[in-house]
Amino acid sequence: MQCYYRHSYHNDPFIHIGEQDLTAHVDFTALEKKGDELGLTQLGFTQQGLFLMALGLGDRLSVLSTTQSAEAATAKDIQKIMMRREALQQLISPMGLGNFGVLIQGKGLTQKEIARPLKGLTTPPMFRPSASR
Repeated sequence: MQCYYRHSYHNDPFIHIGEQDLTAHVDFTALEKKGDELGLTQLGFTQQGLFLMALGLGDRLSVLSTTQSAEAATAKDIQKIMMRREALQQLISPMGLGNFGVLIQGKGLTQKEIARPLKGLTTPPMFRPSASR
């Protein structure tokens, strides 16, 4: 089991109760197999960073960068913006939380529903060849 409190790792799930994220190593192959046995359809698998970027986290990071003009922002405003950006960056960093797996399974869906792509499983705009930089 892994514990994260304010984006710092530790291994004691009994401190910061209700104020920390808990995670564990997951055997996604076993989950997929069990889901298949229970009639679940695998809708997709990706990394958390890509999933969140496809859901618009990159846009949110961009908004945080342009919320206030440099002339109007106070040192406290800039510090708050930088702290928010850092927290969001940690969620998508491939060297950390962004490398966590996201498995999506469904049950009782029609073929049309299964065929419809989920936004979180689409290619984030910054990774598409036609996206401008």
